[in-house]
Amino acid sequence: MSSTVASYEEKRETGLSLEVIGSLFLFFDFLVLFFLPAGMKLGHQLGFGLAMGGLAGVGIGFIAAGVVMRARAR
Repeated sequence: MSSTVASYEEKRETGLSLEVIGSLFLFFDFLVLFFLPAGMKLGHQLGFGLAMGGLAGVGIGFIAAGVVMRARAR
């Protein structure tokens, strides 16, 4: 029984870690958004758009995986 409880606790901690990592990706996405006006002046809108989309997609993916992992651990 104790190994099962430890397994659930590990899954919950792993899920929370994934959510934190996803939140950090979204934070860096907002940093890219902050520098977007400078990129637009230089004509690099596509690069900034791709970076923002990629960071947002990865961040949301990590958060979703973490939520699912924590929900299954209950």
